Amino acid sequence: MARSLCCLSVLVFALVVSAAFAAEPPAAQRPELAMNEAMAIYLGNLKRRADNQGPLRANRQLTGAARWFAWDSVENRPDPFCGHTDTQGHTAAYRAQAYGYRGHAGAENAFCAFLSAEDAVNGWMNSPPHRVNLLSATPRETGLGYYRRDSDGRGYVVQMFGDDPDYAPVVINNEAPSTASAQITLYAYNRVDNATFAGIGAARLMRIGTDACFSGAAWLPFTTEQPWSLAPGSGWRTLYVQTRDKMNRTATASDSIYLGSGAPPAELSLDQQSTTADSVKIYNLNGGALSQVQFSPGWIVDDTFSSFERLSGAGGRVSDPAALGGSAFQLGPGQASSAWVWTSDFVKNVPLVAYFRLKVDDNTSGAEIASFTIAGGGQTYGPLSLRGSDFTAAGAYQEFALPFTFNDNPNDGFLIFNFARSGGASLYIDAISIFTPPQPISGPTLVWPFPGGNYRGQGIQLRYSDAAGHFTAATEAQTTPDGIQAEADSQVLIAERDSPRHPHSVLTLAADCLGTAQLAAHSSAGWLQAHLSGNQLLIDANQAGLAPGRYTATITVDAPGIESVAPARVAVTLQVVEHLSIVFAPRAAR
Repeated sequence: MARSLCCLSVLVFALVVSAAFAAEPPAAQRPELAMNEAMAIYLGNLKRRADNQGPLRANRQLTGAARWFAWDSVENRPDPFCGHTDTQGHTAAYRAQAYGYRGHAGAENAFCAFLSAEDAVNGWMNSPPHRVNLLSATPRETGLGYYRRDSDGRGYVVQMFGDDPDYAPVVINNEAPSTASAQITLYAYNRVDNATFAGIGAARLMRIGTDACFSGAAWLPFTTEQPWSLAPGSGWRTLYVQTRDKMNRTATASDSIYLGSGAPPAELSLDQQSTTADSVKIYNLNGGALSQVQFSPGWIVDDTFSSFERLSGAGGRVSDPAALGGSAFQLGPGQASSAWVWTSDFVKNVPLVAYFRLKVDDNTSGAEIASFTIAGGGQTYGPLSLRGSDFTAAGAYQEFALPFTFNDNPNDGFLIFNFARSGGASLYIDAISIFTPPQPISGPTLVWPFPGGNYRGQGIQLRYSDAAGHFTAATEAQTTPDGIQAEADSQVLIAERDSPRHPHSVLTLAADCLGTAQLAAHSSAGWLQAHLSGNQLLIDANQAGLAPGRYTATITVDAPGIESVAPARVAVTLQVVEHLSIVFAPRAAR
């Protein structure tokens, strides 16, 4: 393979961008090219595994960026091109971010011609710098982009590499598109402890399920690689993996594979790849008498964080089975003592609430025994002074709240939590959990904009609270619906009497807890038809024979044979009119 046809990029950096590309390739990839992409990832992963590296997970955003660059390198250049700068002057890192990838990206391999997946991977392996990219221990995700122009056969192949600290992928059978055997191997990546205030720690436990609710799945010690048996038959199979760290924070990831003689190329989809979202939907909110709710993506700082240090007096880390992570930091007794924990890397200019989990061995004093402050970018919040009698019981952990903001200050870039102890009682500092400010509960479901816009399956913690300062302990929010959910519970359709055009609507359904269970759609009226296509509910009304007027009916989507699953119901209103008028309004360029 001629090395002149290979090119690579090893620039690795992150850049936040908002500009969209001026032109786009075809909306859907051609099935035969999608299969080439999938096979190139799989064959590359076999090379990685032979080199003792983990397999890469296909990522939707990186795939979009790779496909665009492959298309741009052919369609927007009159002469053959070989390089990594696109026609708009951008490099791989920019393209990854522009397509929504929020991790680190920039390393990229390319072939400046069209060739098979096997030839592409072998060519990269035979080129030392491309081999370094392909076998690097840093990336965990990848995107492959194939493009070929039919008129002259000119093509381009691009592989992008990414690593997102917020995401630990799982990979089935080295990301093979299909398997003929139900016996597969599951590879799970792990995180590291105490990377940042905002990061989830290394997994201690894991469970594997065939649905997103992990029905019947047991918690087991975390294992990077293990065998698994898929459900028999043929078709797409999805496995969900949920991990839990020492602070009981969870994260969920998944992967899919086709069980059978070969995955149909037309069924390969970006929906089967890892992705990110800027928000997460919370279900079954119910605070009872408490009318507000607060959220956290698992922001917990405990005594084991590297910057948690004693400043003065007696103090040190002690084992404590009642502490969240199994240890706490003890101050005292004796002379006054103090400690702190700090970071320079956390969410800035956003109002937050810190909950300090503390306990004392003596709660009889009416005098101050502890206080704490928060310094956020040059502004101090607090002090919050605590007497012994503020603790409900001695020897039991209790939480105390203090609102703060980490202000963006070029002269002071630190977020510091300060603790001070006085008096005769010992103070035990377990952890600090950080939540958003209270917001009203407006219904049982809520779409929460995820801080930083990079939701990747992290478990969401919530607290209920009220205006008087009462709050509950943190619990894990429900991010998967119990039964079947439609994105809207009503639809209004308008039709012209005797017109051959019939109104149509599409709603997205969520039924993640049902695994491979089949859904069925039913209509309560003859003029209303309902059909299912994947996770979409297709609604069609036929006004033939109906007089002008208003008609109502209900569509029910259920899981036949599973009585415990609550169905989704959509109220449909059809307004039949004599004539519909089409109005063309002028369009203003902005």
